[in-house]
Amino acid sequence: MDILLFATPVFMLFVGIEAAIAHARRRPLYRLNDFVSGLSCGMLDQVVNVSVIAVFLVVYAAVQRWQPWWTFAPDSVLAWLLLFVGHDLCYYAFHRASHRVNVLWATHIVHHQSEEYNFTVSLRQGTVATWLTYVFYLPLALAGFPVSMFLIVHGLYQVYQFFVHTRLVGTLGPLEWVFATPSVHRVHHGRTAECLDKNYGGFLNVWDRLFGSFQPEEREPEYGITTGISSWSPYWANLHYFAHLVQCSRTAPDVTAAVKVWLAPPEWKMPWVAGAPPIPHYDAQPPPAWAPYLLTQLGLALLGGWLVLLTRDSLSVAAVWILSGAVLATLLGVAGFFDGKAWAPASELVRNGVVAVVFITLGASGTLPAWAATAGVAVSLLSLGACVWLMSRR
Repeated sequence: MDILLFATPVFMLFVGIEAAIAHARRRPLYRLNDFVSGLSCGMLDQVVNVSVIAVFLVVYAAVQRWQPWWTFAPDSVLAWLLLFVGHDLCYYAFHRASHRVNVLWATHIVHHQSEEYNFTVSLRQGTVATWLTYVFYLPLALAGFPVSMFLIVHGLYQVYQFFVHTRLVGTLGPLEWVFATPSVHRVHHGRTAECLDKNYGGFLNVWDRLFGSFQPEEREPEYGITTGISSWSPYWANLHYFAHLVQCSRTAPDVTAAVKVWLAPPEWKMPWVAGAPPIPHYDAQPPPAWAPYLLTQLGLALLGGWLVLLTRDSLSVAAVWILSGAVLATLLGVAGFFDGKAWAPASELVRNGVVAVVFITLGASGTLPAWAATAGVAVSLLSLGACVWLMSRR
């Protein structure tokens, strides 16, 4: 059972609640462009990695059957407590490594790019990071914890992590001696010196206290990454640091230095690379007239992606790939408008036309129910008409 998939509507409800409370309190917790970018990164991760969890569970089960150190039963309270602690330790190891090794930081940096701190930041996950995270949990399989137990604890962890990404909850007193509360995790997302490489814990902060990486929240952190990023595209969010590492390794003076580029910590200064100044606060906005259209398209992409993931077992492999491609193309087009790309309006005309043909084809072949194909065609044609009308107003 994919707990995160079923929790997604609840997450979106709490995003709305947080935004409403922030508006009522006159606290600027959300920016439209950052909001769109965060949700786009989350959907990109979910759609691309639809099969990753299934592959991991097969590997996990194989390792657990191979030669477990022990056999834990789901009816044991002690087994659940040990798994809870073990999972958190494995996550701490992954999380700390992701901040200390450049190639791992390249996968994790997506989660830290936002200069805001709200519930959408928790959904902003690196697509490649998902491929690597699960490797760090294999010791739990070797220890003998059944895959069914792991799934429940890992799902609860993901739900818990969503709720620590908020500025509306202050300090929680004695709870922060043990747990990774919103206050504790806010520090982790800071980009000033006192916040860097602190508070890696997922459920607990005891590992941070034991291994010297704990820092209490003394003031409101300045959020984001030290270098900044000048794009709202979920694709560039996942690729920009890899591109930086490729460029640095290509210009390295020797092979040893080229390898070190990928394995050194992010703060390592490369003598042959001129230090670029941090990118100023990026706040590009789409044309105001297009904003309602773009939010509608994003909403349709999120709903469509979620429905594809929810019903994937009843769809053909081809249908899953085609519909997922339509979702990913929508995310690309929306980001293009927010980044002010000249190709964005024309790309929307092409995308909506192609998607309409796709739904007609899927309906005619019986791959999709008639009502779903009809709805898809209608939405695509309405979107196409809206594009033509908006372009004619310029």
